[in-house]
Amino acid sequence: MTTHAPISASKLERIILCPGSYLLEKDLPNPTNAAAQRGTSIHELADLMWNEMAIDYNEFDAEMVQIAIDYVTYLKKASSAATFIFLELNLTPHLSKIHPDLGGTADAVFVIDKALHV
Repeated sequence: MTTHAPISASKLERIILCPGSYLLEKDLPNPTNAAAQRGTSIHELADLMWNEMAIDYNEFDAEMVQIAIDYVTYLKKASSAATFIFLELNLTPHLSKIHPDLGGTADAVFVIDKALHV
């Protein structure tokens, strides 16, 4: 079962608007769901495409393939102008030094013209 950081970028807006929500759900189980699993599968497909690895397209529907193609196309265009690029960058080891419940993964991080893109 995949779990997410209690304080992650995807939850931050809600936590800022309603700080009590963090405390209410802090000790509850945080299982994954179908939408999160689908997103993870799309990211895994995009990673295979990015690294030009063999892909069994029978594992993915047409919409998932198109989303992954669009994402990789965007990243390839961005990376041609970027100083560096990281994909699926785990930020938890760094963020948890600020607070033990902070964490998450950045899908893509790169620098173009001294601007950080996350």
